[in-house]
Amino acid sequence: MRRLTTRRILALGLVAIGAVVAVGFAAIRTPAPTGRSVTDEPIVEVSGDPRTFVAVARRDLGLDYEPLRDAVDATKRADVIVRGTVVDLVDGPVYRFPEKPPLPGAGASQEDLLGNDEALASYETADIWFTTTVLWVEVGEVLRGDGIEAGDRIPVHVLRSPSVPFSEVADTRFRADGLFIMTDKTRWQPFDGVVIEWPESLPDHPLLMPFPDGLWLDGGDELVAIHAEPDELRTRWGLDTVGLDALVAALREATD
Repeated sequence: MRRLTTRRILALGLVAIGAVVAVGFAAIRTPAPTGRSVTDEPIVEVSGDPRTFVAVARRDLGLDYEPLRDAVDATKRADVIVRGTVVDLVDGPVYRFPEKPPLPGAGASQEDLLGNDEALASYETADIWFTTTVLWVEVGEVLRGDGIEAGDRIPVHVLRSPSVPFSEVADTRFRADGLFIMTDKTRWQPFDGVVIEWPESLPDHPLLMPFPDGLWLDGGDELVAIHAEPDELRTRWGLDTVGLDALVAALREATD
């Protein structure tokens, strides 16, 4: 079990996601808008660096997770595996607790926080379990995934800390090839009473989330990921060369 540290108590709730365990509790979900295919999203020309995106996306975010042991393990645990190109990113659904926790201190009120910008900002997001960023990916090759074809554009949901506003993520827009090993969380119900708020701009679609060590982007000199390092693949997957071609080849062999 690999442990990543975090500076926010709220991020401790991400353990369930990292372990990719869908718990069967009741949830309140604000439905996503319907009527648009995942192939209707236009490609947006961007020129940022995926390494900058990774640095922003991992800030204040920590989770425990069971790593994918090798390519065979990945193909057994994943619902969808694709190689493709990130062509845009947008703000994703927000997961909220049913209500905000009480303020610290007897008789404390929100007014007591005025003048303390850091404390006020923290309280404003205190009911948010986590937020997400959606990467629009144009599929190049489908290694696993019913109903997905090369040429489709699919939304990949990436976890983001409540402390990181989407405006910072938007500034990192990039275009890069990548590998996405994902689980389908469409019916995921993390805890009783959770409220899931969908941006109106997102169509109705399967909610695909990468495993913590299942999202790899071509950073030029080497692969980059939010929660893992290339050397981990070299050790666990037994690869001499760590690159998209080597990963895809290992996954192809595992599915034969």
